[in-house]
Amino acid sequence: MSQKRINLAVSVAYEGDLATLSLMGDVSSSPEMIEQQLEELVARKPLTVMLDLSKLEYMSSIGLGLILSLRRAVVGYGGTVRISAANANVMDVLRRTSVDVLFDPNRAPKDSTTN
Repeated sequence: MSQKRINLAVSVAYEGDLATLSLMGDVSSSPEMIEQQLEELVARKPLTVMLDLSKLEYMSSIGLGLILSLRRAVVGYGGTVRISAANANVMDVLRRTSVDVLFDPNRAPKDSTTN
């Protein structure tokens, strides 16, 4: 029996120079919904963006591309992006693709061309 995935839900909370982006459900298709919110977030130029992925059930390559694009834009204006929480399945995807190191301040490359 297959398990039905929950559609994507996105929320952004701002507190000073901190933005917390929470993704819930499934990031596997139709990225248009999140792309607009990411553009609005980047336009506000928070110094720190925290990704709360604790309620994200599934992330495909589309989701990886979105968070990497977010990181590239935020680092481009001098900010940082960190993962504050991720469930085990999503963290496994991030580790297997070596994307997790880009969001770890102790392991991220200093002058990476993948930022």
